[in-house]
Amino acid sequence: PMEDMIPQGFEPHFRKPKFTEPWEPIYSRVDDDQVRLGVMVREVHCNTKGVVHGGFLATLADYAIGLCVGRGLEEIGREHTGIATASLNIDYLGRAGVGDWIHTDVDVIKLGSTLCTANCIVVSADGPVARANATFRVF
Repeated sequence: PMEDMIPQGFEPHFRKPKFTEPWEPIYSRVDDDQVRLGVMVREVHCNTKGVVHGGFLATLADYAIGLCVGRGLEEIGREHTGIATASLNIDYLGRAGVGDWIHTDVDVIKLGSTLCTANCIVVSADGPVARANATFRVF
């Protein structure tokens, strides 16, 4: 079963926004410094060539960065009513296909009063699949 292939520490993601329903199941692992998101790549994540779609990788990175920025703001006691992506840049570095496990690794660079920046690497067992950096607006 697929559940046996999920790396240790990853559990079904604690949030279930409507936007991600087509891509479920999404898994997460909460570490001291971040929230990692992971998926076992299925056809729904892929383009017609069977390779994970760039749009999905961008969404996964954006979602993971947003979770980490939000968590970081909470940890420093910064009150806010929300955050939104102001800018997202992504480089596609490798490929993953059906049956591959991919997950995010986020590094929050700066938590500012109105803008926050972070980097994200999406990795598979074969190495980096995508690299993203983002700026989030704090409201």
